[in-house]
Amino acid sequence: MSTATAETTTEATDAPTEATEPEATEAKAEAILVEIPLEQLRTNPVNLRRCVGDIKALTKSIAEVGIVVPLIVTPSEDGTYLLAAGERRLTAARAAGWPSLRVWSRP
Repeated sequence: MSTATAETTTEATDAPTEATEPEATEAKAEAILVEIPLEQLRTNPVNLRRCVGDIKALTKSIAEVGIVVPLIVTPSEDGTYLLAAGERRLTAARAAGWPSLRVWSRP
């Protein structure tokens, strides 16, 4: 028995195509991990979540394990930080009595 295989060859070219990614025109700002006192963290007034719901289990988990995924904040001009993500975790950390949190701060 013999098996015939068809080989396909392709040539790689260095010529740019029209479907290339656009060049970045501005540098991306990196987020940094910092520890912020809870009194400096403000919730976002335009957050779509109007109610954080029951946070008893989350508060217990944060008290026992900690916060696995840090909150995301942006610095404000008044020296506080505006919450971008993590309102339930922030509320639960306050309920657990934490004085500060490690957060991702991005410009």
